[in-house]
Order: sequence, then structure tokens, then C-alpha cells
Amino acid sequence: MRAASLALLALVASGCASTTSPSRQTSSAPRPHASSAPAPQGERVTLSTLVSHVRSIRRDDPRRADLFARVAENAIALAMDERPAIDFAGRTPWRPAPASPVGDEAIEPGPEFAPPERDSAAVAQLDAEQRESLAQFDRSMMFAVVVLQRRIAEHPSAPRTDEAIFALAHALELWRRADETRRAYMELIRRFPASPRAANGWVYFGDDYFDRADMPNARRCYERALTFERVDVGSYAAFRLGWVCANEARYADAVEAFSRAVALARGSGSANAAAVLRSAQRDALMPISRVSSSPQSILTAIEAMTEGNASETAALLERMLNMLSESAEHEAALALFEHVSAAHREWGCANRALAETLGVRSPPLASRVQRSVASLACQP
Repeated sequence: MRAASLALLALVASGCASTTSPSRQTSSAPRPHASSAPAPQGERVTLSTLVSHVRSIRRDDPRRADLFARVAENAIALAMDERPAIDFAGRTPWRPAPASPVGDEAIEPGPEFAPPERDSAAVAQLDAEQRESLAQFDRSMMFAVVVLQRRIAEHPSAPRTDEAIFALAHALELWRRADETRRAYMELIRRFPASPRAANGWVYFGDDYFDRADMPNARRCYERALTFERVDVGSYAAFRLGWVCANEARYADAVEAFSRAVALARGSGSANAAAVLRSAQRDALMPISRVSSSPQSILTAIEAMTEGNASETAALLERMLNMLSESAEHEAALALFEHVSAAHREWGCANRALAETLGVRSPPLASRVQRSVASLACQP
């Protein structure tokens, strides 16, 4: 595999000749540009065909920068199709390739292009097919990264260079190259601070600080991401900001951030919007319980989160009841059950078993629980 990898890199760095480009459509990789030239009907995209496409792009082709980016996009999609189910994190330092000269000189590949070192015990558990998939994944990601580096180095002033840098950062992140990913996103933010893609960089750094438990810096990064008019990135940034505030015990701010995440997710057409919306609604319950002074204020806050959707409200109220019960806030849980059941008998009957556990967990409440459940006159 090592020899094959070196050969691939030499081909990427060598001179080119014609104009064709692949056009595989995929939703699993960033799509910064429109399709350039369609691939032959029925052609199966492989790493070999992508290498051939790179070699065929003329140096005087005005579409050269876009064609390079499109080839890299297809290589990333191919890599993700090849990646085995077991996820590995890179353990060794890795340096990007040196900038490719504009002439015909080839990049001299060095040891930095070897695949990342992986846990030997985990690798030993892979069967032969999985190992080959992992090797193919590495080859495709390596190819994509080098093509993108070459596109950025050779065409630094071309349109959509911000998209190319974002694609490079995304590829490095998928390949678990943390240090190189940070450098790529930093370059994106430094060179193109107003680009919509810079929002992705701020979110990346926000997540990085969050994982390091540095909440003040995480908050600053998410807040910067929210200054961009990007509802797809903004919904996630607001969701993560909600968790920052919750970790800082700023519960009112957390509720506000989660509410903003829900609102942005509802207005987003992105693939993960529904997941962000559900997570924000669910995770808002804890701070809501901290700032709400009565069962009615809890109900009002949840209805605001769901925009009055009856089924969503019922599900979140049930989750809130569970959360209060599990955290031994039995009095508050029973008060919420009684308040909501008074107006929504069906909900009360559906959750009577949960209410009955409150009497078991807190014996002083047992008789009150029995009266509350009996008043609903639920069917057996």
C-alpha cells in the first residue's frame, strides 16, 4: 500500500492534459461547487478514475481550480463509502504536503503521508475485507487532501477558495487529523472572515473548547458562529451554546439558547435540522426546571418550545415528569402531573403509572398520588 500511495501522490503533483471531471452526486461530502462535466453514463467512480481525471486537466483550463475541487469532493465521498464501520482516531502527528509548484515538478512524498497509526489491538480484530476497506479509505482521503492542497496553493485567488479550504478542513476532520484540521479552519477564518463557511470554523473551535471544558472560549466561538446568517450552522451553534450556559449554571440563558436552536432548526432545510430540534427541546428541560417557579411556568415554557404542537408537548411533559422523578424532585413531579392532568385528562391517564411510582419512591406522597390518579377515573 505504501508504494501505491506514493505513486498516487506523484500523479497528483505531475503535469496535466485535458478537461474532463467526475460528476458523482453525493450527500455525504461537502458540495462547494456545481458539477463540472458529466462523467460517462454508468461509469463507476473509483480512485483510479479520479487520478485519471486529475491527470487530464490542462494547466491552461480556466476551470482548473473548480475541477480540482470537484475531483477532491468525489474522492471524499468515495472514502466515506469505503470506510469500515469501526472508527479509528489518528494517533501520530501529520504534516500537510508542501505547496505544489505551478510547473511540472512533482511533490516528493515524505513519511508524513503514511496512514495514521492506529490501535494495534483494534486493527487485529478486523477481518481481511475490513482491512482492505480501511486501506482504501486511507488512500482516497490521502488523495483528496493532496488534491485540495494543490488547488489552494496553485489558485489562491480563484473564486470559491474559501469553499476549497473548508473542504480541506472537512476532509482532515473526517480523517481524524486534529492538528491539521485546526490549522485549516484557522486559515479559513483568517483569510475569509466574512465567508459563510467561516461559521463552520467557529463551530469547530467551539466544539474543541467545549471538549476541553473551556466554557468561556466555547461560548465566544458559538456566539461568533451565530453572527452569520446560516440557519443550518446556527441551529447547532445555538444548541451547543445552550449546553455551555447549562454547564455554567446560567439556566435562563440556556433556555434562551435552546429556544433559539429550535427556532433556527425549524427554519432550516439542512439534513440534521430535525435532530437538532429534537435534541434542543429535550435538553432544554433541565434548565427549564431550574428557572420555572410553578407547574404552569413549566408548561408554558414547553409549549413555547413546541409552538403548541400537542404531541410534542405531551412527549416533553412526560420526559420532564420522568426527569423530576429520577432526580428525586417528587413533590415538583407530582405538582406537574396534577396541573397538567387537570386540563388534559388523557395525558394524565397515559402517565398514571409513572405518577404511581412517585408514591412508591416518596411514601409521604402516596395517599396524595392515589387521590390524584383516582380523580382521573381512567379506564382499567
